[in-house]
Amino acid sequence: MVLALGEDTHRRLHAVVTARGAEPTDLARQLSTLLPAHATPTGYTFLDRLPLTPDGTADRERLASLAAATAGRAGPPATPMERRVAAIWERVLGTEVTDRHAGFFAEGGDSITALRLVAAVNSELGADVPVRTFLAAATLADLAVQAESSATTHLPEESGII
Repeated sequence: MVLALGEDTHRRLHAVVTARGAEPTDLARQLSTLLPAHATPTGYTFLDRLPLTPDGTADRERLASLAAATAGRAGPPATPMERRVAAIWERVLGTEVTDRHAGFFAEGGDSITALRLVAAVNSELGADVPVRTFLAAATLADLAVQAESSATTHLPEESGII
């Protein structure tokens, strides 16, 4: 279920997801390939089940309060790669990363800064993340996954006479 949270002029979409087992880590990326950017949720709340009203329908009021309580609280960078990307993100964007799933553009990024961020990540981490791939799922967690999966392995070259 998707809810619109925030003030009238700063509304953001927030998805409330019920999933069996572990939370889907690449949900934001999957949705960004299916939905236009303006329709992709900027936040996610994971629940075992939806709260219901006495008549059995989804309790939207309760969902909104749960979503508001967890919005922006996905937590700080969790993996070593996320922490490395966060250091670059903070330097390039100039804001501290408090939510690993916060959208780059929602945090104040723009297209030029996105280019700088991707270039810095590629250069400093030995990755090969295309800008287009980052723009499709522009969160710190997604960028860390992209950087880790595209990182080139640097093996020292031997030189000499054979």
